[in-house]
Amino acid sequence: MGDRIVTREDYAVELSRLRQARPDVRIIVYDHSFDGDRAWYRFTMRWTDLASGEVRTRAGLQSYRIEAGRLAETWVILQPVGSAWADGVAQASWTSRVHGR
Repeated sequence: MGDRIVTREDYAVELSRLRQARPDVRIIVYDHSFDGDRAWYRFTMRWTDLASGEVRTRAGLQSYRIEAGRLAETWVILQPVGSAWADGVAQASWTSRVHGR
């Protein structure tokens, strides 16, 4: 909802609340990159709405900046509920291929 500063503990609480509201949430990753002190991934969240029992989706992109080995910043861009990436081919795993292999 804009710029804000949160502690590591507050961020952990936010993630815990997300899991409570969406216990079956799955993150489907389409692209990602780790480069030095920067990382990002493009994803769709998929979960079952607890009130209606309907499957929901929401596309997003999250980026990170690392400083001294710790998370310094994260930025999240989310599309509306019901969105998903049109090119929808998920990665087989959440790891990067080592060059030359």
